[in-house]
Amino acid sequence: MATQQWIALGIFVLSYGLIISEKVSRTIASILGAVLAFIFILTPQDLIHYENWETILFVFGMMTVIETMNESGFFRWLGSTLLLQDRTEM
Repeated sequence: MATQQWIALGIFVLSYGLIISEKVSRTIASILGAVLAFIFILTPQDLIHYENWETILFVFGMMTVIETMNESGFFRWLGSTLLLQDRTEM
């Protein structure tokens, strides 16, 4: 394996090790892994080339919709409705 592949594997193992150990937040471990990969593996041109903007925008949109539904109480209403429906079927 090439040196960059070993570095990438090390960053991957480090990130997942931090996530599994729960010594730091999953968010911090993920950002640390991304920053280390950017510093040691990717160039800015590679980063722009490999970026999938459609997926990023889709995930951002879904997170926005879900958070809005959560704040409006949709999931609480849905859970209550399903619970009541389940009781009426018994």
